[in-house]
Amino acid sequence: MKTLSGASMALGDRINRKLAQSALLQYAGKTISCDQLRKILNKEFRSMRVRTHIVYDDDLSRESTVRKQFMASGMFYSNKSTDPINLNLHVAPGCKRLRMSKGNMNRLFFLVSQIIQHESIHKRQTRYCPDTSLHVKPAKVSKRLSSARAKEISYLSSPDELEAYANDVALEIRSYYPDMPLQEVFAKIDSLRHMVSFGFYLKAFRGIEWARIRKTLLRRVWKIYPTTVPVFRIETERAS
Repeated sequence: MKTLSGASMALGDRINRKLAQSALLQYAGKTISCDQLRKILNKEFRSMRVRTHIVYDDDLSRESTVRKQFMASGMFYSNKSTDPINLNLHVAPGCKRLRMSKGNMNRLFFLVSQIIQHESIHKRQTRYCPDTSLHVKPAKVSKRLSSARAKEISYLSSPDELEAYANDVALEIRSYYPDMPLQEVFAKIDSLRHMVSFGFYLKAFRGIEWARIRKTLLRRVWKIYPTTVPVFRIETERAS
């Protein structure tokens, strides 16, 4: 039987092949309508039962200091047999077209791959026994915390999310810090720019003792990193 890490490696390769042959490549350095972007992604990943949606997000219009034209999120619906994985591309309200510089194209490719892999892990978790090594005691949450933050801490502490986010972290390391020894990455991980997924944990657990959860997360990253495939990217004159 194929292991989850082996399945993730095969999935990463499969997504890379689709990205390398994608019709999106013709738009590198050009603009593309949001609707056309959605249609291309739906066509490319239809066989993987992924459905792309454009989400008009007020946060992108308010964050004037952030240059990002788009963000992305995902969801797996265990009760849906048709297109159970949703890939959501967030753009500012009224946005009709996106400038696909090579840097933006590579960022899009990374987010697409990371989210599909993350939600595919959740899909597999419904068919496989959970990894008992990822069970840890919940972090102690003060009653002074808001219910929303307490819920987020509980969510990120669950074995299913630890497994999926470990894959996200490993993918960020493999794609953005391929030449840095893993021990060095772990030593600097709190401050590395591209460790966005680990940053979710830092932000959620700020001020809370979470050593056990942090250790469990990084142990999982260490375990799966050797089979993690860097996301396909087009060549740029300098790193984005």
